[in-house]
Amino acid sequence: MNFHLRIGLSASFTLIMSGCCSNMQTNSITQDEYQIFSAVLDSLVVKRQTRLQKYDLVLLRDSTMSYFPFPEDEIKHNFPAVGIDSLKASYLDRNGRSYEISECSFHLPMNAEVISSKRVDELIRRPESRGAIQTLYPGAPGVFGFTRAGIDSSRKFAVLTVENYCGVICGYSGTVMLQRASGKWKVVYFVIGVVW
Repeated sequence: MNFHLRIGLSASFTLIMSGCCSNMQTNSITQDEYQIFSAVLDSLVVKRQTRLQKYDLVLLRDSTMSYFPFPEDEIKHNFPAVGIDSLKASYLDRNGRSYEISECSFHLPMNAEVISSKRVDELIRRPESRGAIQTLYPGAPGVFGFTRAGIDSSRKFAVLTVENYCGVICGYSGTVMLQRASGKWKVVYFVIGVVW
């Protein structure tokens, strides 16, 4: 394994491990959920790159967000055939508290780096935070955060909320619905609920 040490401005140290992470102890987030997170990032970052705007780094909050309600009305309206009861039960059960995120479990064509929620809060509260994030983390489109994914009983549909912070008045949160097809998760619905 290769180890790199990055020193943050707040004198905190983040250990970034590149290479195989199979020796790490896993937490409660399932590999299925990491595939879901990766599919969301693929849709929101990788596929939205342009010739002029390339990203080589994805920043992630160090833990899942547990404060978003289940988007029941949105799902009922847009996906009436989805088994809402099992999807809701799974979402609520998984989002009762925050869970640690492991950067080693993402499947992306770019580096992923986990930064502490405290550090994210420090960065986005600074008046010059948009510039600070771009200066400290060039090549990153802000910091992403996720709720855990609710997965229906057929294991064909998943829903979660995603946030992206790129500065003090720069960011969004939205609902993402995914469907599993041929063993892979694909984003089938994304709507931004809040922009700041």
